Amino acid sequence: MKHYANAGLTETLNILIVEDEFVDIEMTRKKLARCAPQATLDVAKTTAQAIEKLRAARYHCILLDLNLPDSVGPSSISDIRQIDRQTPIIVLTGFAAPITIEEALKAGAQKVLSKSDLTDITLGEALAAACR
Repeated sequence: MKHYANAGLTETLNILIVEDEFVDIEMTRKKLARCAPQATLDVAKTTAQAIEKLRAARYHCILLDLNLPDSVGPSSISDIRQIDRQTPIIVLTGFAAPITIEEALKAGAQKVLSKSDLTDITLGEALAAACR
């Protein structure tokens, strides 16, 4: 099994997961435990909660769902970018249509990953690339 350290980063990462579905939070948490065992995780269930957390703490990366109770689509990326222009955003979406990917990247995401195709390796590689 490939570990995050093999992807090029060995320091402890502080990661914000912005996701409202318990099952998806747990799936992401398990994958992170395997690909980035040093990571500390914080969870926000809305874009508003994410913004509050970003004002209170620094994160190495944000893992963002695009379908949240208070925003749908790339508007959550734009909202986060208004207060934080630097923290890398990796979108984890169940709807990785080409137009969704294009809009998310234009709004300021570094990478868009499909939840249905997400593996420890793809998540670890995306984190390594985003946090360099």
